[in-house]
Amino acid sequence: MSLTNPDDVVLDDANQTVFLTKKGMELDLGGIAKGYIADRIRDLWRAYDVRAGIINLGGNVLFVNSSPKRASGEWILGVQDPKKKRGDNLTTATVHECSAVTSGTYERFLEINGKKYHHIIDPKTGYPVQTHVAGVTLFTRDSVQAENVNDYFLLVDRFQDGKMIRPVAMVQYLCTMMIQLKELAYKKRFGNFRIFF
Repeated sequence: MSLTNPDDVVLDDANQTVFLTKKGMELDLGGIAKGYIADRIRDLWRAYDVRAGIINLGGNVLFVNSSPKRASGEWILGVQDPKKKRGDNLTTATVHECSAVTSGTYERFLEINGKKYHHIIDPKTGYPVQTHVAGVTLFTRDSVQAENVNDYFLLVDRFQDGKMIRPVAMVQYLCTMMIQLKELAYKKRFGNFRIFF
């Protein structure tokens, strides 16, 4: 865990370089790669004047432009119920052009002697995060934005003023933080945040 300090990553915007200050450090972009790739595919589609479509990278769904199937232009997305088999939805969401990103502990895991080890790692311990939340779906303008935030909703050991933030309080806390960071464009363009967990 001594090699996981983000302060040991030096970014040089002018030269577009990254320097890892400690021997043995590695950089894994798996936590944001799908979101970044989905956003770049959307850019490519727009460059080639693709009128509408769905980019689905498994857990990252990006709706491009308006749906041609509905006069309202809205898309319909099923939000997976983490306790049921694939295709059994917890709810459906009707949305305009946006990204829907789901993070969860219920699909990608390894089972050893009856114990499941999922793929969402706690940066403090290096082990799968201990959480009672099975999945979170977040709707944002860009996929990479949701990638940056989604896993935090699964980290129930975050603290604010020395008190543990539980998932519902964490949703309110993170949305408040985003608003304070002048992310009001979301609300102006998409209405209130839609978060399912």
